[in-house]
Amino acid sequence: MKFNLLILLILTSCHAYAQNISENDLLNFIQQDLYLQANPFVVQEGNDNTAVIYGNKTQLIQNGDDQSFYYTETSIVPSELKVNMEGTGNYLEIFGNNGISENMQINLTGNDRSIIIRNYP
Repeated sequence: MKFNLLILLILTSCHAYAQNISENDLLNFIQQDLYLQANPFVVQEGNDNTAVIYGNKTQLIQNGDDQSFYYTETSIVPSELKVNMEGTGNYLEIFGNNGISENMQINLTGNDRSIIIRNYP
């Protein structure tokens, strides 16, 4: 199976940066903890995956096809959110952040599942 890796999608305002790298380079990158310097850090493996992130210190890994992730941070203090999405047709939307969402980790596994989270300070 041929892997197409799209890594390091940095969304700031209207600017985006994406780079295709090999699987070995990706493993070296993760082992050296270089992803901690990327804000946000996004790995997408599959087809037609979407990530819209307005926030910092966010880690997203999407394995599968047709996955959508939308995150809007409403506080100046980042939540350090970690999300792992595996499957096909998954949808995750998070609006806002507060003390409860600090260091939150979400694992969404399966097909055609949806999660919507609203956080208010």
